[in-house]
This record gives sequence, structure tokens and C-alpha cells, in this order.
Amino acid sequence: MHPDVRGVMQPKNLLLFKEMQRDACVGDENLFHDLTSGFRITGELEPSGQFPPKCKAAALSVDDLRKTAKGAKHLFASSCRKAAKDKAVARAVWQESLDQVQRGWLPGPYSSSEDARVGPDWVASKRFGIVHGEKIRAVDDLSEYMVNSTVSESEKIVLDGIDEILAVARFFGGAKTGGVQEFKLPAQDGSVFRGRLHDDFRKGRPRLLRGRALDLKSAYKQLARRPEDRWASVLAVLDVDRDCVMFFESLHCRSVAKGDKLKGFADAFNMLGARISFAEVPVYTDGACEASSITMGAVLVDLSGTKEFFGCPVPEPLVLTWRRSGRTQLIFFTEIFPVLVAKKTWSEILKNRRVFFYIDNEAAKAALIRGFSPLLDASDMLFEILIFEQDVLLQCLPWYSRVPSKSNCADSASRWEFDVYGTDFRQVQPALE
Repeated sequence: MHPDVRGVMQPKNLLLFKEMQRDACVGDENLFHDLTSGFRITGELEPSGQFPPKCKAAALSVDDLRKTAKGAKHLFASSCRKAAKDKAVARAVWQESLDQVQRGWLPGPYSSSEDARVGPDWVASKRFGIVHGEKIRAVDDLSEYMVNSTVSESEKIVLDGIDEILAVARFFGGAKTGGVQEFKLPAQDGSVFRGRLHDDFRKGRPRLLRGRALDLKSAYKQLARRPEDRWASVLAVLDVDRDCVMFFESLHCRSVAKGDKLKGFADAFNMLGARISFAEVPVYTDGACEASSITMGAVLVDLSGTKEFFGCPVPEPLVLTWRRSGRTQLIFFTEIFPVLVAKKTWSEILKNRRVFFYIDNEAAKAALIRGFSPLLDASDMLFEILIFEQDVLLQCLPWYSRVPSKSNCADSASRWEFDVYGTDFRQVQPALE
């Protein structure tokens, strides 16, 4: 292993990673070679076989880039000065570069006499700063002097986002918990992948999902660059106070996650500007049929801190519809309806979440679980709850359970006894449309 590569990769368990790659059936034959020999930043990138093919030919050959080196050397200083309009940002970038030298991440700083180190045909890329929130981030621009233009690609990198993470979570949450010893999954090539079902899936533990964002500090610098690309790995940084441009050599570096980057697994975590929560949401619903009124209510207690309730009469046109066949007992319908209203009212909170609905009517609970009732009016509500609202819009995973009436905290909401909720709960308007 080349000393430059060893300096970056030595702390990593590469042989263990190779075994993990084989066990996970990741068929990238070039990955281990690149890990131990350094990754290219010029020339043709070998396909990994893990992404869709897409040919993007280099706009410039490596030899042609070398030919531009002599003329480009006279332009680095002016380019860095043009990018340093904000002196405070430029000063922070210079200081960050010096800090990386102290940590052993960047050799330098050097004067423009780089020929003795990397040969006469070297190309530098300017480093400049951008303000990202409260931070100033250093950016190495390998495009200005055509280093990136020498790269030929044969694949389109597809990065999974939050939708894919939630899809995996839904798959785990809906996985079988008993009765089978193996699982089958369709593969991209049309075949079927078979595997042994882990004990956790048979004991219900996959439903207790936790997660975290694995946020590596300077993630791309976890990997070494190919030593042969040393001549194209020079960074030009402006020293604002001395008004001169100095040069550093980018080896990539050994950098680890630390401090606020190291988050433990939790029911909820932040990633890519969004908050992902695996915590279940309990919702209590209740209906009340008195001689003079038919009312309903619901209470939501989200572990994120949201505590809300609503209580209101069941709309009179709907009550008349339930009575049209001469029915006098409407409690069954009245217990189902607040589930539908709760899903509409708290749709943004329940979306893509696991929701535990607590109902104090056994017949209503059974109908919600089955998704069917022989009574047409009830079936209409069940269809909207289970098909339209849940499966198409909310994509939540509901669980319907029985709660004794005396333990149902929505009982007071359905009877308009709102004072019992005090100041901890917020009353909201139900979505009845």
C-alpha cells in the first residue's frame, strides 16, 4: 500500500469490510482495490455495477489537462482573489486550512514553487468559502481548471432519500412476526432473493424501530486519493492578511465523527432538514349517544410533545342518513366516525407514522380491523378510513385496540367536558369535510 494511502486507510478494518461486502452480496469488484490503492480523481472511473448505466464521456483528456498546467499557474492567484469578496469568509477558509495542517490532514502551506514536489505539470484548484446557516464551509473547486472534466463515468449515481428510508421502515414494520423461517424478496434482475428470517422478526422486535443519521465529519475525506493523481490534487488558498496565495496538497484525510455528529439510536432523529419519527402516536376516540344529542371526540398525545383534542356534535345530515332505515341505536356508527375525523384532523402528524387507535366499543374495533361491516353506512366510512385516507394519503400503520370506557381519555371530549384537559392540551377544530 502506498504511504499516502496507508496514512488515511490504516485505522480502517479493510479485510472485515471486504467480508461484509461479500456477505451483503455487493458485487463491486473494484471497490476493495480502490480502498487500498486510492480513488481516482482524473480519467475513467470503473463501473461499480450497483447503479443504472449512463455514459458520460470526459470533455478533456488527462494529457490535455497536463498541457494546460503551465498557462493555468498564472491564473490561480487572481481566481482566489475574485472568490474572496467577503474577507471574513476568506479568512475563515484560510484558518480552516491551517487547522487541517495541524491535524495532519493537509500538507502545506507551500509557495508556488511546487515543481520539485509534484512535477512541472501540476494543476491547482481554488478553495473558497460559502456561508451555510451559521457555518462557513470550505469548498474545493475542481471544475474551474478542468480537473473534473477529465473524468469519464459509466453510471448514474442514484442517492436514496427520505422516501426510501420510510419505505424500508414500513417494510420492517409490516414484516411477519411468526409462522415462517425464511423470507423472499424480488431482485432487480427478476430473480427471487431468499434468506433466513432473523429471530427478531418472529418476536415482534422489528416493529420497535429506532434510527439515527450517520453523519460523518468531512465524509469524502474518509477515503484516500490515488497517488498518481497527486499533480491534480493541489489546493490554492488565499491568505487574506498577507494578500498572497499559498498551496496545499490534498491527500484526503483521516477524519471521524465526533461531538454532535455522534447521535445514539432514538425513536426520532433529524436528517436532511427533516425529522423522522418511528415513535407511535396514540389516538383515543369516543362517541356518545344521548337522548338529545349525538356527539363525538378524540384525543391525540404525540411523544414529540403535541397534545390536542376535539369534541363536537356529529353532523345532523349524517345522523339522518344513519336513521333512514329506522335505526334507533347509533352508537356503532358514532364510534367509527371519530376515527375518520381524527385521521383528517391530524393528517400531518399521522402521516407515515405508526398509530395506535384506542376505542371503547368492541363492535367498532372489530369492524375497523376487518375493514368491513354488513351495514352499508358503516362500510362507506370504513372504505374512506382504510382505503382512501390511510393507504393513499396518510400511509400510516394503524393498530386498533380496545380501551375500557373508564380509561378512555376521549370520553370527556365526546361529552364536551373540556375543562378536564386543563392547559396541557390544545383544543383544535375537527375536519368534518
